[in-house]
Amino acid sequence: MLDMMRDFESIAKEDPNVTEMKTVDIDESTGMPTVFYIVSKIPMMSSRENLIKLDFSKVEGGEHAGKHFTITQSILRDDFPI
Repeated sequence: MLDMMRDFESIAKEDPNVTEMKTVDIDESTGMPTVFYIVSKIPMMSSRENLIKLDFSKVEGGEHAGKHFTITQSILRDDFPI
């Protein structure tokens, strides 16, 4: 899964509803993208701009230990207005 997330930009570009996508921030320590800018166009709707932040965590204990947990949220940033 983590390899897929490192290459999320090229995977998203295969989606016919994504008209533009670029990586805004990358975590230098992990090489993982953390913020994406995406423009999507869904049929019968106008284009939508999104700035999306991804937070990755590895589950340490319990039945899901060793698996990865991803929190995705839409954000606003003054240095990247949408």
